[in-house]
Amino acid sequence: MARSPKSFRTRVWRWIGTAIVLAVVFTNGAVLANDLLRAMAVRFRFEMPFLLGGLFNVGGVFGTYGSENSELVLLGLPSDAIDRTQESNWIVLDKDAYFPTGSFAEQLNHIVVSVNPLPAYTWRRADAPEVVTRKIRDRYNRQHPDRPIKKVRIREFRWPRSKDGYWALKRPETTTVRDLYTGPRSSQ
Repeated sequence: MARSPKSFRTRVWRWIGTAIVLAVVFTNGAVLANDLLRAMAVRFRFEMPFLLGGLFNVGGVFGTYGSENSELVLLGLPSDAIDRTQESNWIVLDKDAYFPTGSFAEQLNHIVVSVNPLPAYTWRRADAPEVVTRKIRDRYNRQHPDRPIKKVRIREFRWPRSKDGYWALKRPETTTVRDLYTGPRSSQ
């Protein structure tokens, strides 16, 4: 008995559906494996086309889970300060006025900016820190003409995670301080 054309079409669509599901599963597995290999500091990576890697770059729920908490702080150097190396000359700027995204979004953006392999985004531009610090300085100086600043420093604090809470281990002996960028370089 000959098969009807409808059953042939059904088999073709089932085959196509199965192929798509397998491609999604294997690509997601490769992305997760690459995240795991990166976390283990292994150089081997599964090669995949940019389109697939970009579509599946989300990773797993704990794909980028770290063992440290971090906080970004903005500091401004007043225009009348003579020595920029002296910590007491720098003032803390309200980062919520410039980045009103909250701590979760801030941390997520920090992770994406530091490990995102997607090219040609504004955040990936080489001059992005210069542009951001210049805009922060200019806005601050417009809002506070009586106490202008000449430099902006983006500083990162990192400390170990604790089951007692996010801020529990943020102490001088457990916290690492790193200056990510100080700018703008020119005083336009």
